[in-house]
Amino acid sequence: METRTRPPETLETARLVARLPRVDDAPAAFAAYASDPAVTRYLAWRTYEAVEPLAGFLRSTLEAWAAGQGHFAWMLCIRGTDSPVGSIGCEIENGKAMFGYALSRRFWGQGLMSEALSALVIWPWPSRPSSAPGPIAMSRIQPRCG
Repeated sequence: METRTRPPETLETARLVARLPRVDDAPAAFAAYASDPAVTRYLAWRTYEAVEPLAGFLRSTLEAWAAGQGHFAWMLCIRGTDSPVGSIGCEIENGKAMFGYALSRRFWGQGLMSEALSALVIWPWPSRPSSAPGPIAMSRIQPRCG
């Protein structure tokens, strides 16, 4: 894989830090959003019912980062904290990017996901990314992000 197609490991916005996941993020991510059916309603993955499967997913995400391929994911933390309140991911295939994200309900309606997605979309991709159509919430966020 070309170096320029690999996204940065850390992204920062005015209110968020998006960083590489760690296996020890599993309990906090589980509590904040991954166990909430309202948050995971439209996602490709089901609501987690236990922490250990989520820890396994985070391990596989780190392996994808190490290999420089597959699904790239970041944990979203409110600036000044290190506890994840959400996540955002990107899969790059054939010059296209597909994005997915989840955010704790506590932070809905504050523009945080638009902020996170905007930071990822403006990264200098080899070619302009596109994303698959998503649920209604995605249709409200995407126009704000370019």
